[in-house]
Amino acid sequence: MSSFGFPGGSHGQHKVIYASGSHPDDLIVLEMVVGLRVTRASGRAERVARVEFAVLEVEQLRVVECILSIPQNWGFMGDPAYQRTFKGDSWLSYRNTVWGTKLSVCPSTYLREHDELGYDALDVGIALLVKAWPLARVSTAFCGSCDGHGQSQPYLKFATQWDDVWARSVFIAIGLETLGSRWFEKGDDYIKTMDGRLDDESVLAMMEDIQRFARRLMHAETIEKIGMARAATLNVFGAKQPYIEEFAGEAAKQLALVTL
Repeated sequence: MSSFGFPGGSHGQHKVIYASGSHPDDLIVLEMVVGLRVTRASGRAERVARVEFAVLEVEQLRVVECILSIPQNWGFMGDPAYQRTFKGDSWLSYRNTVWGTKLSVCPSTYLREHDELGYDALDVGIALLVKAWPLARVSTAFCGSCDGHGQSQPYLKFATQWDDVWARSVFIAIGLETLGSRWFEKGDDYIKTMDGRLDDESVLAMMEDIQRFARRLMHAETIEKIGMARAATLNVFGAKQPYIEEFAGEAAKQLALVTL
C-alpha cells in the first residue's frame, strides 16, 4: 500500500491508497473484512483502490483486531501454498527457484492488556527484511523468522544452506554499515543487537539498520544485478551440487563483478 493515515470522511476515518504495485490477493482479503470500505479506483494507473473504515471511530479497534486476526497476518501460508512455493532443500530445488520465497514469519500477533497499544505484531524491521529477501533470490525458512516479541533478540533463518550463503554474500557485497546491530552470528540467529540490550534506543538502532538494508534490496537496479550474479553462479556449477565452500567463493566472486 502506498500511503497511510490521512484523515477524512464523515467520521474522521483514515484512508489508505492501495497502489498498483501491491499484490492483488491482499485487496481481496481486505474486501472480506467487515467494517472496511474498499472503493476500486479508475482512471489512475498508479492507484487500484481506496481503503477506509466504514464504521464509527469507537468501532474501529474491532475492525483492526479483525485484520490482525487474519491467518495470513500471523505468517502462515498453509500447506498448499507451502508445497507450491518450495519443494525442498535439494540443490536442484534451489537451482529451480528463480525468486526467493517468503514462506512464513513468527506468528506473533496477540492481545496484551498490559501494553499501551494492546497488540504485539511482527515489527516493521524484520517483516520488511523477510519480504525483501526474495527480491535478492533468497528464501527464508518455514516459521523461521521472529522479531523477539520485545523479550529477546530478533533472528532470521533461511530455507537452505545455499540461501544462507547467498544471503551472507549479498550482505557483504552491499557493504552497508550496521552500527546498531551484528549480523550473521553463530548458530541460527542472524541478527542481534550490538551488545544484547533490549532498551528502546538499542532496538531502534537495530531496526534502522535492518530497514536500511531491506530498502537496498528493493532497488530495481540492485535487484537486477543480484539476479545476474546468482544466474552466473549457478551456471558455473550446473546440475552438480557444489561444496558449500565452493558455492560461497563463487557467489562472492560473481557479486563483486556486478558491483553493488
